[in-house]
Amino acid sequence: MHYLTRPITRINTLAKAHYKRLLALLLFLTPVIYCLPDSNYTSTGYFGTLNLLLLIFALSIKSILEKPFKIVLLASVLVTYLSIAISGGMLSSGAFHSIIDTTTLEIIGYIPLISWPTIIITLMVFGCGSYCFYTATISLSSHYKYLLLASIISVTFSLPCYRYFVDPSFKQSIKQDYFNALYSFSDMPAYNLYRVAITSFRERYLSQQPYGIELPSHISFSPIASSNQSDIIVIIGESSRRLSYSVYGYGIDSTPKMKKRLKSGSNFIAVDKVYSPAPNTRESIARTLSFATSNTYLREGLEYQTLLDIMQKAGYLTVWITTQDLYTRWDTYSAKIANSAQKIIAGTSNGKTWTDQRAIETALLELAKPEKSFVIVHLWGEHSDYSIRNNQPLPATSIQAIERQIDSESPLNNIEVSYLSSIHHTDSIVDSVFSYIDSTQDHDLAIYFSDHGEVIGKGHGLIPINISSELGIPFVIQGELSAKLSEQINNFRDISKGIFNTSFFPEVMINTLGGKAERTDDVDLLSYFSIQGYPENINYSP
Repeated sequence: MHYLTRPITRINTLAKAHYKRLLALLLFLTPVIYCLPDSNYTSTGYFGTLNLLLLIFALSIKSILEKPFKIVLLASVLVTYLSIAISGGMLSSGAFHSIIDTTTLEIIGYIPLISWPTIIITLMVFGCGSYCFYTATISLSSHYKYLLLASIISVTFSLPCYRYFVDPSFKQSIKQDYFNALYSFSDMPAYNLYRVAITSFRERYLSQQPYGIELPSHISFSPIASSNQSDIIVIIGESSRRLSYSVYGYGIDSTPKMKKRLKSGSNFIAVDKVYSPAPNTRESIARTLSFATSNTYLREGLEYQTLLDIMQKAGYLTVWITTQDLYTRWDTYSAKIANSAQKIIAGTSNGKTWTDQRAIETALLELAKPEKSFVIVHLWGEHSDYSIRNNQPLPATSIQAIERQIDSESPLNNIEVSYLSSIHHTDSIVDSVFSYIDSTQDHDLAIYFSDHGEVIGKGHGLIPINISSELGIPFVIQGELSAKLSEQINNFRDISKGIFNTSFFPEVMINTLGGKAERTDDVDLLSYFSIQGYPENINYSP
């Protein structure tokens, strides 16, 4: 009988081997197929071939390098799967920067937003596919192995070399920095992690380079602090979307104090159609407080002075106050902008818990000093976990204020209640500054806007992006200069949709304070800098 069973056993063995190879193939190709609708088909097909060649090469190795090489590829594939499960797309440079900038407290806060059933299913699929890939093999002769290796090298270098000779701008960028060649590669599971990591750490290195000392050509002259001008405070919120603010018409009264000011009309303006230049802090802060726009690559450096530099030269004492840990173990452009201030305050000296409220109290003490001050306060704001602010629970008064408005016709889940309660608390914090502005006899000015928005319960920097939630931000002004500043904002709205991108906030401030900043063509491009690391057009629907 063994004569009959031996062929059957061999057939079964071959069938199992084929199934393993097929599942290994699907492990590498499924993410590509999933992301295909948002891809450039030509580029995806080209680099998809490279992805496949690397897979076949890993399966054909019969040496001590076999297991390590497979593990290297599996690490990248695992990150790809997790990134798709969490954000909707492959790991991007923006997401990588956000991850290594994120503090332990922020990580803990993000945990409730993760869809754990999706993560578990993803890990199960990955586990099955990775086992098949790790144990599967393909037998190739030495001749075919060399041919395969030559094909990998050819595909890797052919397109960049071709672009180098036919695209002058690409050639120039390569001459400036050889690492720029990596930006021409479409992400694939086999190398997604490593391409993103290399380019991101390169950008970290470049962020340490000194920024420019000149003004861009469209700035005719800077403002000078005059005797009839006084202090300016800019409060930057965090992950706060305009759609959830009752001052902009949201049904639940999440911002009662702003809404009351809007009705009174006393030097208070809520500016509509304001968008952040990016859906994450790293990209948005740098563009909002410098002359980098949504179409600028930060890796090319900050070519000009920052807004803080300009205000210092205008005669203001520049102060940066933050409850966020911008000064982590990694260099960021947010920290770079912050460090251009003359004075930085990131905690208390008396050992008390450092909160948004205490940061604002500290800012008011700075404003009360005799010298003219330009103060920026970056709040913890609506960071997830929304129910926790600066490692403390939200005030019960804010939670109760939201819960009282909920009925059976407009039910909200706990996450939505926490988010609106956090905005309610922010409303109180910001109003304390506005009240101070009201009480002074000077021409003080207070401005509040968020660095970017949020998809409630999911986060920001998602793929695909939710334009209205992730970029649409509140922008409110209090003070005698509010009308003038609002007028300047209107001068920097795009023609087609009337949107103001806060990357032009420096120009608006310069003109409001008596300087001269011309409108540029970039105003009408209507773009944002995507989490994937390049400019995208805004497809806006009100």
